[in-house]
Parts: sequence; structure tokens; C-alpha cells
Amino acid sequence: MAIHNELGQAGERAARSYLVSKGYVILTQNWRNGKHELDIIATNQGKLIFVEVKTRSVSVIETSNVMSKSKEKNLIAAVNNYLQLQDEDLECQIDLIIMEKKENGFNVIHLEHAIGQE
Repeated sequence: MAIHNELGQAGERAARSYLVSKGYVILTQNWRNGKHELDIIATNQGKLIFVEVKTRSVSVIETSNVMSKSKEKNLIAAVNNYLQLQDEDLECQIDLIIMEKKENGFNVIHLEHAIGQE
């Protein structure tokens, strides 16, 4: 497996642990349907939370540079696809978790309501 794939998987594992420590219940991870993919789907305080995880080996200066508008549109389409297939009736939000690799683990930057909020 390529080193960047290993780093990404380690970042997703650390993000899941972080969310569980904050009281989130993980429903599924790496959900796929056709071209749509969602990293983590969880619930917290009666909300359905879709979490996009971005893992970096260097510090992120601007969080706005982490995700392109195209990726953001694809993520929203994936959420809508999931909601149609699952017939969910919970309030939803899309969060972004940036995992910055450090010498002894990860620094977590959790941006709630990061996508789809104007």
C-alpha cells in the first residue's frame, strides 16, 4: 500500500477515535454507492453527521485550501444520495476533520457545519 494511503487510513482511524471520545456514535465508515463516497457517518445529539476526513503530513495554513469546490459538490451529492437510499429523517450536518500528522500522533481540527452552510 502506498504511504499516502496508509497515512489517510491512519488519519481516518484517529478521526473515528476522536469522534467516539466526543460522544458520537459511528454508524458506518467508507460508505460507497457508485461514484459517491462518505468517510464517516455518525450520530450525535439526535443529528446525522457526515464527516469528511482530510489527513495531511504538514500543517494546514488555510482550511479553505483543503477541499476544492468540485469535491465539496461531490460530497453534498453523496450525502443526498445516502439520504435518499436510507430514508433518514434526522437533522443533518456535514463536518470536516483535518488530521495533521505530528511526531506522536495527530493534531485534530474539527470544523462543524463546514460544508453546506452559507
